[in-house]
Amino acid sequence: MESVKEQQLVQNEFFKNMFDSQKEQQLGSQFDIHTGGIDLDFPHHDNKTAQSKAYFDPDSWVINFLHSVHLTIGGCKMSKASKKIVTLQQVLEKYGPTKIRLLFLLHSWLKHLYSINDSNNSNTSTKDNERDLILNKDFSTAEKQINLALCDFIDTPSAMENIRQLMLKTIAYMNTKNVAVNCLLLRKIAAYITRLITIFGLHDSVTFVDDIGFSRSTEQQASAINMENIVMPHVEQFASLDDAVHTQTIADKSKIVTSGDRVIGQLLSESGVRLEDQDGTKKATIKYCHPDVLKSECKQ
Repeated sequence: MESVKEQQLVQNEFFKNMFDSQKEQQLGSQFDIHTGGIDLDFPHHDNKTAQSKAYFDPDSWVINFLHSVHLTIGGCKMSKASKKIVTLQQVLEKYGPTKIRLLFLLHSWLKHLYSINDSNNSNTSTKDNERDLILNKDFSTAEKQINLALCDFIDTPSAMENIRQLMLKTIAYMNTKNVAVNCLLLRKIAAYITRLITIFGLHDSVTFVDDIGFSRSTEQQASAINMENIVMPHVEQFASLDDAVHTQTIADKSKIVTSGDRVIGQLLSESGVRLEDQDGTKKATIKYCHPDVLKSECKQ
């Protein structure tokens, strides 16, 4: 019995010496978060809590325990004893610090984290990586072939053929079903092709170095102008209706219906548009006819 008491006194003295400075300077008799591996939950942290509460006598020594799940290799916990271990230095040399940080950010600390060297890694897809590597290799090959073609007496036909082949391979890569694509790689390829067709004079100079596709000053701008010519007459007609409704609402509400009939019978007919009421519904069907036909119907 005496030996048990002596052991308890030794433990109390140990905790006193260990916690006195921390208690006053950093942690005190109670602190918010205590981290550790899931294997430390019981009995290590349970014993630690009991001993600390017995010494400090707080209601709760630690407010929140955060027990993280293990890093595993081949389905087993990483450990030196089983010789299943990957050092942090090895991982950093292979992947770099940024990728490791991204991996941790994308993974919940409550779930098992499989080693990035594991062939069964659920966080990466080997097939996806292979597809990306193949397309990236095709891109590098195309760059070299295009450069050789242009250096060979400006062989633009060969250069254009290599561009076409690269585009076909990129489209095939994008059209693979149920598989994520590497957007950065696709943008890199698109920016390269855009730069080439700009050099070849196929469209106006791009504003930024990494702009993609044809600039708005060519096809898109022309399309916008054509669209404006098509839409503007209809917009003007309904603007006229809006003005008429506002004016007649103040003067005589009974004339609003007349303005609506005028739009249907006159303004829309001039644009080749006919509205027909659907039986049993309040919706109208839109039909297109020649403006002359609709005008003759209105006169009748």
